[in-house]
Amino acid sequence: IKSELVNWAVETDPVRAANIASNNYKATAEYYQNKALRMFDMGDGSMAWLPFIKEMNKEGIRLQIFSKNPDFLKQVP
Repeated sequence: IKSELVNWAVETDPVRAANIASNNYKATAEYYQNKALRMFDMGDGSMAWLPFIKEMNKEGIRLQIFSKNPDFLKQVP
């Protein structure tokens, strides 16, 4: 259920979802160690996530993206 809720939030309001995720990640030691936030461990990234990823980039969050979808990976900024 959690992944479905996160996916719904990103598709419904990617900017707000990115702001929430960014604020949560900036509160971790990993952020201050300049570590990337891993996304899509199961390789399920899709085009619907691109606005979220762009907003995370604006927030200064480094992302490590995995996907089985090469068309999606080509579009990741």
